[in-house]
Amino acid sequence: MAEPLRSDRLNLRPPVVDDAAAFACLLGCDEAGVMMTAEIPWPVTEEAERDWLAQRGGPDDHAYAIERRATGDLVGCIGLIGASERPELGYWIGRDHRGQGYATEAGRLIVGLARRLGAQGLTADAFPENAASARVLAKLGFISAGTVERDLPMRGGMRTLCHFELDLTH
Repeated sequence: MAEPLRSDRLNLRPPVVDDAAAFACLLGCDEAGVMMTAEIPWPVTEEAERDWLAQRGGPDDHAYAIERRATGDLVGCIGLIGASERPELGYWIGRDHRGQGYATEAGRLIVGLARRLGAQGLTADAFPENAASARVLAKLGFISAGTVERDLPMRGGMRTLCHFELDLTH
């Protein structure tokens, strides 16, 4: 199970199935935001979120619910996916919480975690129309590495994505 992480404004903790209602509330009225993710189904329902959350929590899983420390309110989700040497960073922030630096702040915690886990680097993909995500990745030190083609069944099949990489060997 993932270790809890803290910053000045945020708590990152492993998500639990009981977070489904809050996640569905954050995403349920945000079709545009959901379409910037690879796997969240649209429309978002509490049941679909419960199914997604039930798949988290394995020994190598590094998914985190992002909470505001001051209130305990959930604002999004972030985590590492895949190979331990070069995992992929994935995240989303609820519409009402965007533009407040939460993705960057949570991302810094996850980059630090990746270093502690011995990752050699991180990768991240973003839809070309998601300039905000590209800015967050740049703030975290990722560099553009061109484009990749990925099969995203929830987003209609093959899609071209902007690919980013972060070297953690320095």
